[in-house]
Amino acid sequence: TPLVAFTGLLREYKGVGVLLAAWPSVRARVPDAQLVIAGRVVDVELPKQLPDGVTVLPRFLSEEELGWVLRRADVCAMPYKRIDMSGIAVSALACGTPIVASDVGGLGEYAGRGALLVPPNEPAALADALVRVLAESGVQEQLENEAAAAVREHYSWDRIAASYVEHYAQLLQRTTPR
Repeated sequence: TPLVAFTGLLREYKGVGVLLAAWPSVRARVPDAQLVIAGRVVDVELPKQLPDGVTVLPRFLSEEELGWVLRRADVCAMPYKRIDMSGIAVSALACGTPIVASDVGGLGEYAGRGALLVPPNEPAALADALVRVLAESGVQEQLENEAAAAVREHYSWDRIAASYVEHYAQLLQRTTPR
C-alpha cells in the first residue's frame, strides 16, 4: 500500500491542515494510498472526521518508532507554512525516504537531494507532488537515490566534520598575521 508519513510534533505552522485538504485529491488518483500522521498534538486541532485513508497516532514516537514509520513510508510530507530547518527532513533522507516539502526556510536545500518542493499553503500543488512520487514510474526511485547520495556526500558526520575543518582552516588563514 502506498504510504505517506507526516511525523513530528503536530503544530499549526507545519501545515497538517494543508495536508488534510490535499489528501482527498491524492486518494482520488491513488485510491489505495494511506496517510499516517504521527506525533504529539501541540497547537493544532485535527478534524473529528478524517478523510478516507488517514490514520492518526497522536503521541510522541520513540526514535525506533519514528525510524520504522519513515522507512516504511514511500514519501514524507512536510507541507510547512514556515520553518527555519527541520530534523524530520534529515531523518527521512537518512532512512532513504523521499520528502515532499514546502519551499520555505532551509527546506529548499533538499531540492535535488531527495525532495520535491512545492509552494506553501497550496493543497493542489502538494497533492500533485505526492501523487507524482506515489504513482509516476521512477520518480520515487530517483528521489531515493538522491537521498542516499545526499546522506553520503552532504549529511554524513564525516563530511560535516571535514567541512568544519575546511572552514576553520580558511578562517585561520585570514586571521593569522603574515
